[in-house]
Amino acid sequence: MDVDQFIKQAIDRGDARGPWELSIAERLVYLISEAEIRCDMTGFESFTELYGERGVKALADAYRAVGAIELAGVLEALLPLFPEPAEELLLPAYELICSRAGYSYESIAAVLGALLQPPPSGAAPETC
Repeated sequence: MDVDQFIKQAIDRGDARGPWELSIAERLVYLISEAEIRCDMTGFESFTELYGERGVKALADAYRAVGAIELAGVLEALLPLFPEPAEELLLPAYELICSRAGYSYESIAAVLGALLQPPPSGAAPETC
């Protein structure tokens, strides 16, 4: 399966099952996609309301994995503010997500390429 097919499948599976039933690679794709879509349509607050602290932490991990270090740091700084971070404090995350700061399709594809490599013989596959 190529990266484009994997991305489409991960988003479809996430829409059907939610992020917590996905593999690590699928969750990375799904949460980044969800953050982008929600920021473009309704704002980052809708992401935090739907996925909460756990989702923001997983999103920070996903962004860090694809090279968006500043964005990951901004998200991690929000974690102590849960369960209800003030909307104005979400603005820096919103702006960085909307501008796709620090990452690209290519950086996501590179991470997925590494995650989707079959494990060496005898090694157990990584799961959550």
